[in-house]
Amino acid sequence: MFVQPFHRESVFTILPGIVDTDKYSPPINFPFVLNDINFTGLIPAGTPIAQVIPFKRDSWNLKFGKEKDILKITSDHTLLRSKFFDGYKTLFRQTKEYK
Repeated sequence: MFVQPFHRESVFTILPGIVDTDKYSPPINFPFVLNDINFTGLIPAGTPIAQVIPFKRDSWNLKFGKEKDILKITSDHTLLRSKFFDGYKTLFRQTKEYK
């Protein structure tokens, strides 16, 4: 998936899209929109133009949740609202260990 680089101001915005690059090797064109229609000049060399977010594409089967799943979500939402600060951090976030 190709998207506009996050947290970065630019004179242009690329249109996000997914390109199946498993078998596609030619250069990828990035359609874009100028944010300032009065912009003149050159975009400096080295300016990030796209962010690539790879993702796994596996076949999958759709499964519908049950009533107990809805009750769990409702319970979690109520618990989260009970904390004014750092609710996610203190109640739900699981620390990860990277090796």
